[in-house]
Amino acid sequence: ISSETFLDGVTFINDLKLRGGYGEAGNDEAAVGNFAFLSTVGSSGSYRFGSGNGNTLGNYSQVSVVNDFPNFSLSWETGQTIYAGFDATLFNNKMSLTTEVYRRTTKGILQRVNLAPSVGTGNPLFNLGELQNDGIDIDLGWNDKIGEFEFGINGNISFLRNQITKLFQDQPFYVEDPFGGPTRRIEVGRSIGHIWGYVVEGIYQSQQEIDDRNAVLNDQTINLAFVQPGDMYFKNVGGNPDSVNLFYSPVPDTLLNTFDQTEIGNTLPSFIYGLNLTAGWKGIDVQLSFYGEGGAEKINNYRRNLESLGGGGGQNMINTTLNRWTPENPSTTMPRAVSGDPAGNHRQQSTRWVESTDYFRLNNWQVGYTLPTSLLSSMNNVVSNARVFVGGQNNFLLTQWSGLDPVNDDRPLPRTFLLGLNVKF
Repeated sequence: ISSETFLDGVTFINDLKLRGGYGEAGNDEAAVGNFAFLSTVGSSGSYRFGSGNGNTLGNYSQVSVVNDFPNFSLSWETGQTIYAGFDATLFNNKMSLTTEVYRRTTKGILQRVNLAPSVGTGNPLFNLGELQNDGIDIDLGWNDKIGEFEFGINGNISFLRNQITKLFQDQPFYVEDPFGGPTRRIEVGRSIGHIWGYVVEGIYQSQQEIDDRNAVLNDQTINLAFVQPGDMYFKNVGGNPDSVNLFYSPVPDTLLNTFDQTEIGNTLPSFIYGLNLTAGWKGIDVQLSFYGEGGAEKINNYRRNLESLGGGGGQNMINTTLNRWTPENPSTTMPRAVSGDPAGNHRQQSTRWVESTDYFRLNNWQVGYTLPTSLLSSMNNVVSNARVFVGGQNNFLLTQWSGLDPVNDDRPLPRTFLLGLNVKF
């Protein structure tokens, strides 16, 4: 657009380009196996004939059964992407700006349909699910020189909104966590990365609090026969399904059960960002690279293991459990320690284990010095260039995550320091 005549008099624009596009791509990587469009036959099951209990030789016959029915319309998932943006260089090519808005819709996501047992087959695959990602990417940079001092600043940020828009009969289902319990609930209208569980409302401080609460609320999330002061209790946020709300009611009732679970976190960051700084002056150069994420949470599994306070005797715990609830230390943040968790509130997936994974990290940094040519010329031109530098990786991390690394506690990024010399002969 900067080549158009109506922008001839705009001097601060060096180059401006508008762009947009649309495309579709199939995804054949879904783990459904080969020939998924066909019905398969299994040899499980038996058929009895004659008299007797059917478990003696000659009294039954092993049979082959059809596991499911064929679906000849089965296809790959399809990713549709539409975007619009612009690229610009401004102010004598000192500033660069790139912006892009996009929508990526994944259609025909393969999903198994739960059929009634009377059908007599397994749960077949259909192209039913749909997922939508809306995002904005912005990249802004400035490079300039003041005398002998050169510098560059470049920052980028990306915003993402992820939402499930279609499932079979809008029916939610779960994706299990490594502990075997339902961690994430796949539901229309929510992010594919959201965490499902209970909201911790408080910790009982006395028997009177327990009696008063049980007088108005039927709590089925814990074993009331073993509840004592120091145990957690959860918030009543919803109600049982009804003719209007098929899966749970958003109106609290007098019953506390699985329908009072709700979204307690989102594992997908709502924005990611980066910052790169460079500078140079009289042979000295500096490079800094930062990166960060925001708007995401996840279950702290290490704390869930080592702070649960419901294990058997002899199990190690971390030092934060020293501040657990006791009659002498009526904590409002950490429940009592009790072997076996008889009340059943420690093992529940709840906001107790959810932590923010927001972080700001110094990925790489380096400071170098290039020896002046006047000094190198005294070496009879044996060395044409020499640079010494110090640097490091992951030496600074700003986060509220209580584990080792908000991205991956199992494989945290190592902190390293570098000292180097580059010589050209």
